[in-house]
Parts: sequence; C-alpha cells; structure tokens
Amino acid sequence: MRIWTFITGATLAWALLGTTAAWGLGPPDPSGWGVQAGISGALGSDLSTTVGSNLNLTLGGHRDWTFAPGQTLRSRLDLAWYGVGTQSATSGGLTQEIRTRVKSESLGADYLLHMPWLGERWSVAPGLAWIRWTVDSSNRLERTTGRFAPSGASSWTRQALSLAGTYRWDRQREAELRLVASHYGYENLPTRTMTLNFLWHF
Repeated sequence: MRIWTFITGATLAWALLGTTAAWGLGPPDPSGWGVQAGISGALGSDLSTTVGSNLNLTLGGHRDWTFAPGQTLRSRLDLAWYGVGTQSATSGGLTQEIRTRVKSESLGADYLLHMPWLGERWSVAPGLAWIRWTVDSSNRLERTTGRFAPSGASSWTRQALSLAGTYRWDRQREAELRLVASHYGYENLPTRTMTLNFLWHF
C-alpha cells in the first residue's frame, strides 16, 4: 500500500509541476463548487462480510481548481453509509449473532486529465484520500439461561488510493465510476469499493 501511495503521490506532483512549467501558470484558479451523490458497493470478502452485499448511499461535495485546459485538481469530501452486516453461529447450546454497521468519511483530491482521443467529455482521475471508518457493532450471545448483548463503536483513519473515469454531459452535469482501495480495522484489513456518482456543478 505504501509503495502505491508513493507512486500515485509522485504522479500527481509531477503532473502539477509539469503543467505549471509547460503553461507558465501561477496558482490554480478556482472554477466552481459542486455536490455528488451515488451508490457504492463493497468488493472483496473482508468489507463485504462486515457491511453485507447491498448497495449503499454516498453523498459529498467538491471544488475544482483549473491548472490548464484539460487538467483539473478536484478536492472532495465523500460520506458513505453502508448496510448492516450480520454473522451468526450456534454451538453447544450457545447462539452468537454479530451485527455491524459501517460509515466512512473521506477527504482527498483527484487530478482530472482529459483524454483528447476519447473526446472532450471524458477524463481519468487518479486520487489520494484519507478515510475515517466507523463501525458500530453489537455481539448478541444467547442461551437457555439468559442473553448478553454488549455493543460499541470503533474508528480508524487510513490512507486510500482511487482511480475514476468521468463523463461530462454539460457544464453542470457529470458522472463518474470510481474505485477506491484502502484498509480498516485493528487488523488493517484491505477494503475495495466501487462507486457510481452523479455530480452537479454550480
């Protein structure tokens, strides 16, 4: 994970420096605010076990900073609420049910590069982010003599890498398909998510 963080960070830095040098630019110009909403799903077994297999709601906001025609830095905040994951087992007269609900808060930036050979509407966007994962859990233990159900919440902040493809219909409307790779939990388990977002620019 660290080597990919370094490679992506170096790529973004190189792109920013190269753009500034090639175009003789000063600081980037803010080119507008926007909001995004979409649906997200977990890829891989680790996160899917915790959140279930349902699609989940995502909301957020962003601001674009233009360096040159076809090159934009997008700072963004993304919030996601995942479904309830349930794991249960029975052994020796004891029934155990673990229920978990996950939410994430992500703050990061994407660097949008428009691809002329695909048309002016398309772009690719590598990105870096920091995600705060919060897991609310309950552990229900039940047997003939009684029931015990402790609960609690835990949080972790981890780095994340992302790669998105975007399509822009017009000045206000855009869609993106985004893959995000990160880790979460005390065991630093890998997480992979895919999100389909619709963006509105002001």
